[in-house]
Amino acid sequence: MLKLLKRKFIIFVTGLVSLVLLGVVASSLWSSYLSVQSSIDSVLEEGLETPLTEAPAGRSKSQSNSGLFVVTVETSSSGIVLATSNASLSTKLHDLDQIIAESLDVEKGRGYASDLGIAWKSRKLQSGNVLITMVNAGDLYQSWERQSIRSIASFVIALAAVAIISVYLADWATRPIEEAFQKQQRFVGDASHELKTPLAVILANGEILMKSHELSAKDRRWVKSISDEAEHMKNLVGELLQLARTDEGLVDSSSFAFRMESIDFSDMVGSASLEFDALAFERNCTIETELQEGVLVNGDREWVDRLVKILMDNACKYAYDGSQITVRLTPEKRKSVRLSVTNRGEPIAPEDLKHIFDRFYRSDNSRSRTDSPGGFGLGLAIARGIAEAHGGTISATSTTEEGTTFSVTLPASLNVA
Repeated sequence: MLKLLKRKFIIFVTGLVSLVLLGVVASSLWSSYLSVQSSIDSVLEEGLETPLTEAPAGRSKSQSNSGLFVVTVETSSSGIVLATSNASLSTKLHDLDQIIAESLDVEKGRGYASDLGIAWKSRKLQSGNVLITMVNAGDLYQSWERQSIRSIASFVIALAAVAIISVYLADWATRPIEEAFQKQQRFVGDASHELKTPLAVILANGEILMKSHELSAKDRRWVKSISDEAEHMKNLVGELLQLARTDEGLVDSSSFAFRMESIDFSDMVGSASLEFDALAFERNCTIETELQEGVLVNGDREWVDRLVKILMDNACKYAYDGSQITVRLTPEKRKSVRLSVTNRGEPIAPEDLKHIFDRFYRSDNSRSRTDSPGGFGLGLAIARGIAEAHGGTISATSTTEEGTTFSVTLPASLNVA
């Protein structure tokens, strides 16, 4: 649980800072690009307004303006150069002809020859001739591209730094929660252990009294009620201890070591199904299994067995009389195994499904111990804790048509059966 909280914290902080940094970098680059474009447009527009002198056919002149190499030419509609600005031309003639030809074909009146690094802008005169201004904008664009690369590199470095800092912040922010959670778990564990002894004494004394022949029928009913409630409390204490142990594994896996081994999951689920046949028979139900042989999982045998039995017990308790319980075991992609247990019973309402794995949560129609075989609302919470502690997941679906299905995925073992 705390690992998930830390992960969410890191993702949230890193994502938030990333968005801010991305916005700053993007706006800076966009502003810089607009500035470059504005400078080029200003030079091009100024060039179109500069008077030209006569030039020999097939030749053009150039001039330097605002640090940029600028050429302005006037051509006929057929592309013949009629006049040019006053300076020596450094652009090759065939390059100039290429830009002139391109400017005459493009109706929008402006463009950029990326292979030459030259931006141009044209205007049609009343005489039918075309005035074209060209500027060597390649250096400006290359400078902007280098700035963009540096900005992106800085963004990546900053993002990595934020991610590292977020890890330390997550540990710092969740440390009080972790300490409080550990204290709570120690209290639950200690209290449960302290309750086990007096409960055992109450149950033993109750059993002795029930065997006494001196009790009246009325007194025997009272003693039985006390014994039943003590047994009920004993089961609750047992489940609280199990829940505390699974929480310990989720909070600090280093201090709670599962005895991990390769488990024949097919054999374990098959044995559990046979074990619950008697309970299902009491409700006139049948258990059908669809188990693929040789399915292996990696986990703690005791806890994985407990997980399977919680699902089997839950399915038997809430199945309609005379219905069928289906158990399926199949390997999944991405090296995982799926176990699903389906029963036909009262469907779980959508609002209850959201909380079905919360501890002590029970839907309204299962709260009374006298009207239903329900427990304490801890079994499914324990199942979720076991699944998550093993790196797996658990989920539930429930409809009137398909019944209620609890599905667990666990990491598959790499060993071969």
